[in-house]
Formats: sequence, structure tokens, C-alpha cells
Amino acid sequence: MRTAVMQPYLFPYIGYFQLIGAVDTFVFFDDVNFITRGYIHRNAIAINAKKSIFTVPLAGASQNLMINEVSIHEHEYGKWWRKFGKTLKQQYGSAPFFKETFEMLNEVFDTPSNSIATLAEKSVIAVSNRMGLSTKFIKSSSIDYKKTGSAQAKVLDLCAFLDADTYINPVGGVELYDAAGFSKNNLELLFIQSENIAYAQKSDKFVPALSIIDVLMYNEPERIADFLKQFELIKQDQL
Repeated sequence: MRTAVMQPYLFPYIGYFQLIGAVDTFVFFDDVNFITRGYIHRNAIAINAKKSIFTVPLAGASQNLMINEVSIHEHEYGKWWRKFGKTLKQQYGSAPFFKETFEMLNEVFDTPSNSIATLAEKSVIAVSNRMGLSTKFIKSSSIDYKKTGSAQAKVLDLCAFLDADTYINPVGGVELYDAAGFSKNNLELLFIQSENIAYAQKSDKFVPALSIIDVLMYNEPERIADFLKQFELIKQDQL
């Protein structure tokens, strides 16, 4: 069984979904420290052909808290979503798949979520369902694993609990892991490396590395399915 472990990100980039599609079980790493400058509560869309960050308002966010302990700002959130919804309509209203994408976004953002972990996980699952991915999702906080030690030690224990035989990680995290340590635990360690993905946007100038929101607005399901296959799985000694 192939497994991946990642923090829950809010409507993440397409590479995140390539990873989901490459595994049987995907673990939301929700009981590790929150990253204030990360993509757990924010992401980017294109505004006037430029990358623009959108950020969900939080209450008392701190890197001293676990991701699943960080609350959404109860009083600011509704106002934020109404404003962000208007921005999406202005920027993507003419996009070919705006209607169905906005309906999905409204369902995710308009459904009450107390914690940012819940909202981010909900966003990932909603997109995965729309893409037809059959991957099983589980939260690390629901697993009885060793929560001390290095990132590799935690991942190894999670994989042992799930009876995984292969662990796949984004190539950007190659320095965090040691293939020999995985081998000793009868696990194959692979890294996923995405190919360059481009498509027609509102502007002639392509803006890369945006939220999956942008991909969904401009591409039919069949093309997105092709995008999900545009990656390579690489062993550590090949990098």
C-alpha cells in the first residue's frame, strides 16, 4: 500500500493532488506545529495576470499550536468569504468552468468549520471528489503513533500503523529523509516530481504555481485528469 503524509493545505496547488492520486491512503498531518507563513490557511489566485495571496482570518494563530488547534476567526470569516467570493466572480466570472467551481467553493467556505485544519481538509476532499480520486483520507491525530522525534521517525511510525509498503513525498522534502532508514523498516521511499503544467488563463501571460482553484476554473475534467498523471516517481539516489 502506498502512503503519503502532508499537512492539510487550503485548496493547494495541483502537485498536492498528484501526490494524492499516486497513493492509496493520504494522511493529513494535522497534529504538528502550525506554520504561520505556510499554505495551511492561505493560497494564491491570479489577479490582473499576477499572483495574489488570499488568506483565511484566524484567531490567535501561533507556531506553538498544533494545526488542529488553530481556530478560524468567528467574526471576521463571514465578511472575508463574502469579499473573496466577489473577487472570484470578478476575476473568473468569464472562465469556462466558473459556475461548477464556484458552487464547490461556496459549499466548502459556506459550511461552518471551527478549525483551519477542518476547512483545509474539507477543501482537499471536495476537490479530490470532483476529480474522481478514490484515495482514502485519514487524520494523523486519529492514529496512535509516536509523536516525538524527527519527521522521519513520525512518518515511519505512521506507515507502520497503516501497514504501508511505500512512502511517497514531494521532491522538495528530499533532505528530510534517509532511504536506508526506510529500507530497514521494509518501506520503499519515493519522491514525486511534477512536470511543468500550463494552460490558457484569462491573460496571455501564464501565471504558474497557483491554487487548484485556478486550474478548475479553466480546464475540463478530462484535461485535469491528464495533468494529474504528469509526474515522475524517483528514488532518492536518482536525485
